[in-house]
Amino acid sequence: MMEISEAKKQGIETVKVLIAKGIISRKWGNVSCRVDDNNFVITPIGADCQSLKSEDISLINIEKPNCSKDILSSLEIGLHTEVYKTYPSVNVVIHTHQEFASVIGSCGLSSIKVDDKYKTLAEKVVCASYGLPGTEELSRKTAITLKKTNGNAIILKNHGALCFGSGEEIAIKSAIELEEACKEHLKEEYLKQSGEEVFNEAAMYSYALSRESKNKAKIPFGSVRRIYDANRDRRGFTLYDEKSKHVIRNQITKSTHPEEAMIYRAIFKNIAGVNNIIVNYSKSVIALIHLNKPIRPLLDDFAKLVGTKVNIEGDNPFEIVGDLKNASVVFLRGIGALCCGRTKEDANAVSMAVEKNCKAYIGTFLLGKAQPLSSYEAFKMRRIYLKNNLNRLKKVINFKK
Repeated sequence: MMEISEAKKQGIETVKVLIAKGIISRKWGNVSCRVDDNNFVITPIGADCQSLKSEDISLINIEKPNCSKDILSSLEIGLHTEVYKTYPSVNVVIHTHQEFASVIGSCGLSSIKVDDKYKTLAEKVVCASYGLPGTEELSRKTAITLKKTNGNAIILKNHGALCFGSGEEIAIKSAIELEEACKEHLKEEYLKQSGEEVFNEAAMYSYALSRESKNKAKIPFGSVRRIYDANRDRRGFTLYDEKSKHVIRNQITKSTHPEEAMIYRAIFKNIAGVNNIIVNYSKSVIALIHLNKPIRPLLDDFAKLVGTKVNIEGDNPFEIVGDLKNASVVFLRGIGALCCGRTKEDANAVSMAVEKNCKAYIGTFLLGKAQPLSSYEAFKMRRIYLKNNLNRLKKVINFKK
């Protein structure tokens, strides 16, 4: 038994710890805390995890899991409800989109064995079959999987993870151990397959791609061309990096401006919703560009934030703009991933989603077979995300008026 105010406070503190540990980032993930046998509180969907307040958190009835109309609760109430129904001793549930658990969850595995040093995982982590977020199907598949585990965490295929415990310390520990165990599983599998004795991230990516493409050509991680990031303003746009910037006014692109100015000018001119562009040069992104195939969603975060497909292009502004009308990312050969958003925060979120999806592909090349979400699932995720974003933007505009 716990006071509602105390449970809300505990939920906020748990989120802060998970952010500090790198398990939850941005708006991805939620935490719930049991109040009594019949109720729990849960953090909301789409809220900035670092600025949660008590009034943002909803009280949910376990048997009738609906929420207050004036507070937008998590889409994943059903997941939390199933944990509390299955385990009466559980008082804290954490739903995350943590990186390496998501990678393992994309590989089509029913479970993975883990070292017995991870005490909260009981030597095996079970994977629940995929269901669209917020659906009864996902809740049902989660309930089935919860009955198959002896540990404090399960993986949700193509989505994320669910971690839990009798208190916040055990729940947090299970999330941390899950991430470490999944990362170690990927690393050990690479060393086993390759015969290498020392782990090297770039070498793992090269090896994984050689298995997929049957091509052992060396990936040029160190020779990609760096270009400026960009942001739009009322009079034009600015190209910038850590050392310098170029202010470019509308209708003016001098020959002395960087080459990418023409690309950014075309994007800002033709795509109204894009105000910020950042470039992701991570090794996983470079590796997937080297594969030279369109990238589809292995993770539903990618489907939501990025789109149903990312193409690979050269430096033709017309072709780049065409791709960005259907996605928020385009891969540029010899460079990296051009990640677009309404705000810089949005562009960074897109960058994180595309990088995680690329790492998921690497995982499938080593551990399983790449099985992207169906066209229907990816399209539906993307459409709902864009619709929700539009509704939030309208609310902000109306509030300012």
